[in-house]
Amino acid sequence: MNPVLSGVLLVALSTLFDGGSQICMKKGAARVRTSALWVAGAVAFSIVEAVIYTFALRHLSVGIAFAISGLSFVVVTILARWILGERVSLARWVGVVLIVTGASMVAAYA
Repeated sequence: MNPVLSGVLLVALSTLFDGGSQICMKKGAARVRTSALWVAGAVAFSIVEAVIYTFALRHLSVGIAFAISGLSFVVVTILARWILGERVSLARWVGVVLIVTGASMVAAYA
């Protein structure tokens, strides 16, 4: 596999773990009795995300990796809607589309 493509895929994977971390933090803030478990899950997700992102930086420049990692906003929005049942406004969905478009353009020219 092309090293740049590997880097892009690793950054995309790291955004999934970042999203999981954010959802765990939200769950931990909402539940007093089990908050320590949710926060521990968030920390675990963050550690895995950092390791994957570090491997991605072997194949990509920091600027490109950072631009693609903006997809974490998209992942968090989708997970919050799907798992937490949060309402997402039309303006936020437009933002999601713009972020995906921008990240795709950066990845295409990487």
